[in-house]
Amino acid sequence: MKIAICYESYLGQTEKVAGALREHVERTGNTVSLMRCRDRESSEKIRQADAVLVGSPIRAGKLHKKVIAFGKKNVDLLQKKKTGLFLVCLSAKDTTPESAAEIQKYLAQFVELTGLTPSIQRAFGGALVYTRYNFVLRFIMKKINQKYGGDTDTSRDYEYTDWDAVRKFADEFSGAPG
Repeated sequence: MKIAICYESYLGQTEKVAGALREHVERTGNTVSLMRCRDRESSEKIRQADAVLVGSPIRAGKLHKKVIAFGKKNVDLLQKKKTGLFLVCLSAKDTTPESAAEIQKYLAQFVELTGLTPSIQRAFGGALVYTRYNFVLRFIMKKINQKYGGDTDTSRDYEYTDWDAVRKFADEFSGAPG
């Protein structure tokens, strides 16, 4: 099966997840094209694919605008294919009902803004990359994490992605036995 993975990333965690999905899906015998949603050839590559995964980070409660634009532009084509959506956000690291409701809101936001309902959807924990934030963002993220009891040591980074869940998602999407 030919699978296209189109994503956007702010500071690299969604790109890292997309790369892990690619590696795992290729190990199951599929061919994968990995690209940014903004790439000029993305529409042509998804046209050639049997299935498409779309990935977006969540930042300040919003999906990446290039992912939304990609979904809107290609909705007719994507509706004819097996399509999956993966989100990368800090909320997904928690298993609380509040976090689950927030993730459902983001998934619904994608459907509402693009008109596309993916057949499979997942959210993965993101990363706090304090060492790559500017002073203002580092301060804001630390305050938010203090409020919710999260990690606040700004001298280091924190990764919350469950890589086993990423592998299982890749298996489920590509039809490989788990």
